[in-house]
Amino acid sequence: MNRTRFGNRMLFQRTLMRSFFVLLSTAVQAQDFSTPEAAFREHQAAWAAKNIERFLATISFRQEALEHLRRTSPQDAEREQAVRELAMKGEADLRTQLQTKGFVATDLATCEVVTRWQDSADQVRLPLICAGPRRGTVSFPIRLMRLPEGWRIVRPVR
Repeated sequence: MNRTRFGNRMLFQRTLMRSFFVLLSTAVQAQDFSTPEAAFREHQAAWAAKNIERFLATISFRQEALEHLRRTSPQDAEREQAVRELAMKGEADLRTQLQTKGFVATDLATCEVVTRWQDSADQVRLPLICAGPRRGTVSFPIRLMRLPEGWRIVRPVR
């Protein structure tokens, strides 16, 4: 009887510890999209960690698809199915590129936000200055939009 009680206690403690570590690892991976700056820091951190899924989560592929369709095929922009399909294709293409070629081009981890340009209540551009590939610097703006799920990166329409 005493041995069973001890075994149950050990099982309970192991289960409790596993649950604690799962919660802790989830908390560490939680992303902050509450402000444009926080969303950009998440984008940067995912790039620095070379974490493809976390990096992709910082980008609004749906917004990019919607803007692309509005520009190239306005009638399709009204069809949610067309927007969803183009968004899924854009995400899959970037995932494949990151898996095959890696995180190349500008090292986002070195970028600093210069200022904040508020285009509207729900759209912001952050001009960045980054270390260039050959000891120089590169500067460019990055656009973020406030969406129902929080602030997300919206890359230029191709």
